[in-house]
Amino acid sequence: MTSRSIVLDLNIAKSHELALLPSIGPILAERIVEDREHHGRFDSVDDLKRVPGIGPKKLVAIADYCRVTPIDRIALSRH
Repeated sequence: MTSRSIVLDLNIAKSHELALLPSIGPILAERIVEDREHHGRFDSVDDLKRVPGIGPKKLVAIADYCRVTPIDRIALSRH
């Protein structure tokens, strides 16, 4: 198990937060947000592969720092 200082939910994180992830800079962070806005929520961390510039190696580098909250949990937390 690795030590993590941040874990971001890919469906709510802002681009400046995503830019804190290893090997993700401001441009790639903005692509992640734009993809989410145009194609909808991420169902899993693996869905990041649909973002141009994120391949298997980059996904491995950031996977421990990302999560996706299931939509039913998001709905419950708002009540």
